[in-house]
Amino acid sequence: MEKKDTRPYTLAWTISIVALLNSVVAVFVIVVPIAVNLFTPKNSDLIYSIQASADRSIGLLVSNSGTRAGTISGASLSGKIGEEEINGLELRVAELGSAAIVSPSETRLFALTVLKPVPGVRMIDILPCGEAVTLSIDVRSTDFRGQRHTDHLPMKCAEQRDFLSNLPEMH
Repeated sequence: MEKKDTRPYTLAWTISIVALLNSVVAVFVIVVPIAVNLFTPKNSDLIYSIQASADRSIGLLVSNSGTRAGTISGASLSGKIGEEEINGLELRVAELGSAAIVSPSETRLFALTVLKPVPGVRMIDILPCGEAVTLSIDVRSTDFRGQRHTDHLPMKCAEQRDFLSNLPEMH
């Protein structure tokens, strides 16, 4: 019995499989970016990070990981120092007029400073930095769609002593 040569059939199948895989890859190269674009929200996505204080200010790092610009419109301080309740103490944001624009894929550093001291707060209340000191920075922003947000960023007192020393009234 003579053995039949199967090489032409094997070659044909190999060419067919390679052509099919090539077609699948070509379709995915086009479809995947379109699908990602369709399901990616067209908005800003601001992310905040409190940086270590320097002198009498505190750094606020703002990153926009969204696809559209967002704005920062202000910041305030809230929480408790001892028995004193602090709600909405306005902070000055350096380089901020009415709002600061944070473009997509951009990171900006803002310096926050205390505009006026808090009546009734003493330096002795701040320095121990124990459980009696619970503060957060409240950042006001607006996303690309016009929605306003207030994000509460807890502060670590021990890392922010220079900044917090601006709060008491000096007599």
